[in-house]
Amino acid sequence: MGEVTIEPWKAGNAEHASAFADLNREWVEEFFWVEPADEAMFADPQGYVVDKGGDILFARVDGKILGTIALLKLENGIYELSKMGVTKTARGLGIGRKLAEALIALARK
Repeated sequence: MGEVTIEPWKAGNAEHASAFADLNREWVEEFFWVEPADEAMFADPQGYVVDKGGDILFARVDGKILGTIALLKLENGIYELSKMGVTKTARGLGIGRKLAEALIALARK
């Protein structure tokens, strides 16, 4: 596995939008079930996360996005780590940890 790089959500980036939906759907469908609220967020991460004061990050390895994580703003000063997914073939490689650490560092700012 190559180096893991963390990158922020870019509005209008089709690759980011697709990866956010696909990676989270893969994880949710494996362990739970996709609910209407999930579908709404997958369809519009900009509106449901970023525009409300949250953030989304991605983990890229060898040119491919393998993981994502979101920080949801619940109210002023209160946030929730949410929608973290790493593709099944890349689990156990520390990608989720790197995403979580990067998001926590971002939240502290």
